Amino acid sequence: MFAYWIGGVAVFCQTLGNLFLFQGLRKNRVYLLVGVLFLAAHFFCWCNAMRMASLSRLVPLAALGYPFSTLTAKLILKERISRKRWLGVALVTLGIWLSIRT
Repeated sequence: MFAYWIGGVAVFCQTLGNLFLFQGLRKNRVYLLVGVLFLAAHFFCWCNAMRMASLSRLVPLAALGYPFSTLTAKLILKERISRKRWLGVALVTLGIWLSIRT
């Protein structure tokens, strides 16, 4: 169970890392460094989670990065997300839910 919490933190760090990396490449180099630090935290959390749980259980958790990144792009970066992309995010989320339940 603890491995899933660490995996969740890894996904959170990945989402923030991608956000800061994107901002750092466009605006401020400090954001770039913060993004790299979040992605490094993602890597170490993910490695620790894989030591504690099977890969087949953790991979669906990693797929949560897609909906979280899309939500982040919409809410923070104010990007326009098409209906097709939202449908894709919904299907990914449904697939994650089905994978976790089995």
